[in-house]
Amino acid sequence: MPWMQTFVRGQMRRAKSGEPASVARAFTLFFQPMLQDKQQEIQMLRVMVEDLKGKHIKIAN
Repeated sequence: MPWMQTFVRGQMRRAKSGEPASVARAFTLFFQPMLQDKQQEIQMLRVMVEDLKGKHIKIAN
């Protein structure tokens, strides 16, 4: 991904210039919202699965 390379280059440049900006921290900040969304989705799915486990579902053909 070209944006990723540009992003990392920018982080490297900052690191060389002495700015306290680690690549790991930047990635965390960048991906945190997406991760939180996915974790919420997973949680909702788990709740749905638990709910379905409690019910005896008969599938009619």
